[in-house]
Amino acid sequence: MDSIINFRDNLDDAILDGAINNAEMCDVMISLGSTMTVTPANSLIDTSPKMMSLIICNRQVTDYDHICQGKARRFSEGVRVFGDCDTLMKEIMPLILTSKELSDWENEQSLRLKQYNSKRK
Repeated sequence: MDSIINFRDNLDDAILDGAINNAEMCDVMISLGSTMTVTPANSLIDTSPKMMSLIICNRQVTDYDHICQGKARRFSEGVRVFGDCDTLMKEIMPLILTSKELSDWENEQSLRLKQYNSKRK
């Protein structure tokens, strides 16, 4: 499921609840293509009660960049990428998915985009 939230989009309650549950359990949080200035999504960073790493991929500076350097309480060192989210994820996905899962994910990508776009009209 594609869960990109654009300006003026409402954040679906089910998506937010799922994000909160996952944030509470995560060891690593990845923020893609966001300056992380819009609530309530930007508050997810402070949700996890345990030590975690933060990975930010965005072309602009964010208020959370210092966390990636391990300079904030409760955060271990993370990664800060000033670049393209698609390029980063194409490098990450083969490391976290099996070959079959990766193939399925790539094959279903255009279908997910069509479904997401149809909901926005």
